[in-house]
Amino acid sequence: VKVDVSGVVTDTESAAVKISGAKVSLWQNGTEIAVVYTDAEGRYSVRIPPGDTMIRADAEHIDYIIREKGPFSITTPVGPGHFADIALSKPLGADEWRMVLSWGASPADLDSHTYFGCDLSQHVSMQTGKVG
Repeated sequence: VKVDVSGVVTDTESAAVKISGAKVSLWQNGTEIAVVYTDAEGRYSVRIPPGDTMIRADAEHIDYIIREKGPFSITTPVGPGHFADIALSKPLGADEWRMVLSWGASPADLDSHTYFGCDLSQHVSMQTGKVG
């Protein structure tokens, strides 16, 4: 018995940017059980045995950082729009930061405050976009 798993690999900064040619590997119990490559629309599809599965996406050939997700208990088919989708990030410069927020179609409230520095005195608010 095998289960269908499919997803989409996108750019973290814009889900509209689909990443073609990304290597997607699926792992169970430390063993690579499947390898597929995304198509021109960033989609992939594979059949795997049910079980706890890690998903790894690699597009280093076009300057993206490798990302792993999971493990997920996969017992039924998984399609795009669920946990098998993967967003990849480009490397950042030494003084660059990236914050990515994800939420549903109608969030009631969305605030993010990040504090950093040796004494946590630096504050970034996603509400204002200002550092202070």
